[in-house]
Amino acid sequence: MSSVDQAVRGGWYELREHLRKPRVLFNFLFPGDTAQSVGALLKEAAKELENAIEGGVLEVKRRRINLLYVELEEAKFSSEVFTRLDQLAKYAAITILIMGIERAYLAGDIPLETDGEDDESEGAGRTAAAAPSAAAENAQDIKQIIADVQQIIAADPSAKMDGAIKNILLQLQRYRNEAETFRKLKEQSSGYRLEMYSKTFAATFQSIFTSIKRNYESYQAQRQGKKVPDEFSLLQDLDTEKWAAVLTQQLEEADRIRSTLNFLSGKHTNLRGPVVEIARRRTAMGELFEAESIVAAEAAGSEAAAWRLNRLMARDGARRLRRLAPS
Repeated sequence: MSSVDQAVRGGWYELREHLRKPRVLFNFLFPGDTAQSVGALLKEAAKELENAIEGGVLEVKRRRINLLYVELEEAKFSSEVFTRLDQLAKYAAITILIMGIERAYLAGDIPLETDGEDDESEGAGRTAAAAPSAAAENAQDIKQIIADVQQIIAADPSAKMDGAIKNILLQLQRYRNEAETFRKLKEQSSGYRLEMYSKTFAATFQSIFTSIKRNYESYQAQRQGKKVPDEFSLLQDLDTEKWAAVLTQQLEEADRIRSTLNFLSGKHTNLRGPVVEIARRRTAMGELFEAESIVAAEAAGSEAAAWRLNRLMARDGARRLRRLAPS
């Protein structure tokens, strides 16, 4: 086994022991004083995630990984890339951090806390939201919940100030707004566009109904003196085992890049072969991204729901990256 292969194997063995928590992973990737040098890179990556309004975290990591492969492929024809190995290694490490956060969501190690769509209720109590589900909500259940909430408010108008009740009312208003928007779009659309709108709004309505039920359950639990969990995850009701497994494979490939570049940084000979060899694995990584799209849709219940989760993970991941950035 070559020295490079040994470095890659050892790097992956160590990395996978640090995947459960973003802070632990960050400290492993950027030990000691090196953490201070990547604050700007973390903020830049957070901005990428925030701007990924269509493809979410999958879009960001695919773009970043492809950029790395493009850089490494230059080694076939030019030596210029060898002057930037340390810079590329840091870029790879930040990408691994993004992927590690996503895997931690899917493995249940950290919660995907909020869908960011209940900002009006900030300060009124934590919104208990759940992930979109493949199964349609029972419309009768929602009607019964609404009727119960109306009775609760009629008996005690101050109940409107309860965090869970307030969130239910906000979700009802949001549903009315979204339903009106969908009605107008349906009148103007047909074919593929109508199908796209239908899937998108179906996921939105599902999210609203799930949030209403979760908040109602939270309110009832509080009334009965039961403990309400401190953390909810939008993924907690989904089977994400296969999705997380694909993420682990992606992480291993990404760490192959990082470990190789770290090993070669500072060296002056025998650089081209290992770099070109890594670049040849671009197709394998692309296949893993395609595999993720498939298992994500299976886990979420539909492609639309999977893309929504990708966007939510990007948004929440950006927040976590900003927390990690040294001040």
